[in-house]
Amino acid sequence: LNQPASSSSDFNPNLTADKANDGDSSTRWNSARDPDNQWWQVDLGSARTVDTVELNWHSNYAKTYEILTSTDGTNFTRVASVSLDVAGLKRTTFPATSARYVRVLGLTRATKNGFALLDARVFAPLG
Repeated sequence: LNQPASSSSDFNPNLTADKANDGDSSTRWNSARDPDNQWWQVDLGSARTVDTVELNWHSNYAKTYEILTSTDGTNFTRVASVSLDVAGLKRTTFPATSARYVRVLGLTRATKNGFALLDARVFAPLG
């Protein structure tokens, strides 16, 4: 929560990347309406071992998306590909990896509007 977040686009100044990890489910990040392939990412501050991403999608959800990780913010590796049929909470677990940056790349939109995340959380392996 509250780590620096960025995005490929913001729909307006009230729907910015930081709203997806501010701990308040009444706020959200919303990308521009077009095109597909919009992303949201968080900077964890230093490389950490992560294995789970939990996303709470608004009704403007991603029908398909990928979770990418990076230690340098430039070179990203896909750790999961996800398909959704409905908006809401989606928890995705993948093999533990070292990452400073975690990116959610929306590939296709479920609606004609942009992608929208109410909450995004990144977790380390248990134990």
